[in-house]
Amino acid sequence: MWGVLIMNDRFFKQTITLFLFDEQNEIYDRVIIDKVYFRHNKKTNLIDKGFQEGSTGSITIPTKMAKIGDSLAIYTYSKEKKTSILDFVLGGLLTDKTWNLEGDSYAIEGAITEDFDLAKMQEKYQVFKIVSVDDNRKGELPHLKIGVSE
Repeated sequence: MWGVLIMNDRFFKQTITLFLFDEQNEIYDRVIIDKVYFRHNKKTNLIDKGFQEGSTGSITIPTKMAKIGDSLAIYTYSKEKKTSILDFVLGGLLTDKTWNLEGDSYAIEGAITEDFDLAKMQEKYQVFKIVSVDDNRKGELPHLKIGVSE
């Protein structure tokens, strides 16, 4: 199934905004990635005080399609924390800085241009915490898969 998807980008038409915590500067860097697949489902849990609603899901970032600006997103992805990308995000381009999904990070569907404030974002958008990252760059559909939870 995935082999067919690599040649048909109609499945990868969504945009996400990642807010990645920069521990050194204690701010959230914003990364907007186009041409991803974001699937999420509503869930309801029964807890001792009643029902609790939330969502879980996954974001597929195909390495041969997903873009940050005009460049493939995978070109600037790094598994390790290295340098802040804030200067390049503000300039609209990522060239020699890297981004990663380690630490306290969040995802919102769509291109969000405002600064990150968790409480304000939760009032306006459906905010997902990044809970897992799978590096699946081998096989017929090389991609990163991000697990998220509301």
